[in-house]
Amino acid sequence: MRSAEPRVQLFAVRRGLTRPRFLVTAQKEWCTCCEKQTRFVSLWSTPRGVMERITWCRYCFDAECVTVRPTEREQAAFDEVRTAVEQHVPVTWFDCARQATEELERQGSL
Repeated sequence: MRSAEPRVQLFAVRRGLTRPRFLVTAQKEWCTCCEKQTRFVSLWSTPRGVMERITWCRYCFDAECVTVRPTEREQAAFDEVRTAVEQHVPVTWFDCARQATEELERQGSL
């Protein structure tokens, strides 16, 4: 009997010997600086749950990276990611957050 396909697609980044950061959530929104729908907001987490929100605008390059406490919804999304990691769901690795969100956009997920 074949097992069900995983619900979570795992994207991760790793820089050098640092801990990997797994993509928890990502969305595209309107940028308040240039008023174009070209701003990406992504939430990344280490396996232990330290989270960073990385945002940038493709048009005006306004960007920010901050450590955050997750909302209840974001924590639930992280729990799904952690379960997928524990179940050894294959990970698609990227060099940076931008490449991962561009892949989501290419797939039509953003």
